[in-house]
Amino acid sequence: MPREKICSSATMKRRKCHMQHGIQDESCVQEELLEKKCFAETLCVKEAIEFYHQPMRKDADVKASCNTLVESFAFPEQILPDVIQKSDRDYCRKVVHKLAKCLHCVLGTELRDELP
Repeated sequence: MPREKICSSATMKRRKCHMQHGIQDESCVQEELLEKKCFAETLCVKEAIEFYHQPMRKDADVKASCNTLVESFAFPEQILPDVIQKSDRDYCRKVVHKLAKCLHCVLGTELRDELP
């Protein structure tokens, strides 16, 4: 699939929001994160699964993934565990870095310049 077609719907929503609110406005955070998720799940499948879908803890009680912890400011409807442990933050920091590295490597400069 040509790069300009990857996540075109999410990209258009983000661009429309930026045109309405400006690129620096925090009103577009959800659109930016949803676009990032689309690119991640399309181009960095292994890393996206780890960030968006795998529980950050092996506990049977905690089902939250790293995106729940990292993106809770933008999606308050997501339920965080009652207690966030240092090990959760440390684990998620590594997962975020792996995902960011993958996205950086696979996206061309024309797309990278537009991502949040």
